[in-house]
Amino acid sequence: MSQPPKTKIVVSPWTVLLLAVFAAVSSPLLLAALLLAALCHELGHYALLRAFGAEVNTVYISAFGAELR
Repeated sequence: MSQPPKTKIVVSPWTVLLLAVFAAVSSPLLLAALLLAALCHELGHYALLRAFGAEVNTVYISAFGAELR
């Protein structure tokens, strides 16, 4: 039985900058809640794709969202 290929996660530098600015001007609790919601959302996409047999090679996270390739 072969192992599925590993999924690479790429984070845009602009995403890090946007999160830093958001953390500076807003509540850290709000930032944590939004990040948790986004993580659950994207994991749902990932799980559905894997359930239907699609391979996800890269998860690209940008300031405008995530893209599964």
